[in-house]
Parts: sequence; C-alpha cells; structure tokens
Amino acid sequence: MYDKKLIMSIAGSMAVSYKKNRPDAEMNEILNHIMRNIISKKDIKIFGIAAASYVVDYLNKNPNSTEKRVMQNLVNEADSIINSIEKQDNSIEIKN
Repeated sequence: MYDKKLIMSIAGSMAVSYKKNRPDAEMNEILNHIMRNIISKKDIKIFGIAAASYVVDYLNKNPNSTEKRVMQNLVNEADSIINSIEKQDNSIEIKN
C-alpha cells in the first residue's frame, strides 16, 4: 500500500526541484509535471498534488526559503492536508 505521506514528500520534493529549475513556472505546469512523473494509484495521487500545490504556494510566498525549510513545513502540515482531503472525499461520497 502506498503511504500518503511518502507520496506527499516525493511530490513536494519534485515541485521544489521543478520550481527551482524553472522559477517562472506556473502552478498548472508544475502540477502537470507531477501528474506525469509520479508513480502511484490514482486515488493516492491527490495527496501528491495537494503537497505540490502547498509547496508551490509556500515558495511563492517565501521565495528565499531553502528546500529543507519548505519540506519541513510540508511535513508539519501533512496531517492537516491529509485530513482536509479525506473530509472532502467523505462529503463527496455522502452526496452521491
């Protein structure tokens, strides 16, 4: 079974690297890169996308942050991100 936090760490790291190499890259470009290159089940990819989105947003707000600081913030917020996704997923299932 794929670990959500592992996928989030991989995707977050990929997003940091992509943004570092292409500072002007837009969110959609970065997320497309993650979607094409991360190997995971579709239902787990959402956690990677959320992590990449968090990382890009963090970097846009804190452009001088180190990769270590960005990844530490992602790890600190991982449980909150996971809970938010799972709550959203549950509310969609209830509506259907």
